[in-house]
Amino acid sequence: MSLSSEITPREVHQLASPRVASPSRLIEVARLYERLAVRVENEWETVPPDVRELLTAFAYNTVRRRSVWEKLRSNWHQLKLAYTLLRGQEEIHIVSEYVESRRHLVDAILLAIEEEDESYQERLTAVVERAASKQEDAKL
Repeated sequence: MSLSSEITPREVHQLASPRVASPSRLIEVARLYERLAVRVENEWETVPPDVRELLTAFAYNTVRRRSVWEKLRSNWHQLKLAYTLLRGQEEIHIVSEYVESRRHLVDAILLAIEEEDESYQERLTAVVERAASKQEDAKL
């Protein structure tokens, strides 16, 4: 079963800003993030362009630098997570699983983007070759 048959553009949007911070919803979203991360790692090339574009936007929006106000506005669900923790209604491992699975998904998406960009691969190869050359020169 491919990623494209399991997730729609609407679902990607919902993952980017979940509305509910209940423990069961956090666990559900964390597991979905993990499954998506594995699918992205293994099947990125089969993802339809519209879903790929949304996943890319999701990843970039997660890692881009923003003002404090913009972060608060765009990551409202994270505030709800903090509130849930402060109220003592949730154990930290559930929130940790959510955060780690989200990070895994973002890393998988960014890696897939990098791997499909030939110019990036060429630049990366050149940098690695220069570093290896400098290391060899230093040994001599």
